[in-house]
Amino acid sequence: MTPEGRNKPPVDNRALAQALLDAVGADNVTGACNCMTRLRLTVRAVTVTKEQLKALPGVKGVLFPGEGQIHVVLGPGKAAAVTAAFNELRGAAGTSS
Repeated sequence: MTPEGRNKPPVDNRALAQALLDAVGADNVTGACNCMTRLRLTVRAVTVTKEQLKALPGVKGVLFPGEGQIHVVLGPGKAAAVTAAFNELRGAAGTSS
């Protein structure tokens, strides 16, 4: 038996970024940056559940580390690419931290 996630087609970064933006609400996002493995969002209000975000293809995990914060675990390399697409879609320049 193959491990979960194997032999699945790769997830398009822009499509995942759009799905994440739709899920959290474009008007709700006040900031987006990334570390090595996570898209780190700052939002006005957390209006989405971990389960909703984890259901998106390519999302490996979700954390709510503090008020108004959502960390979406995507994996090394993937986080930077999805963050760039996410910020492009929302019309903002992001920074890595």
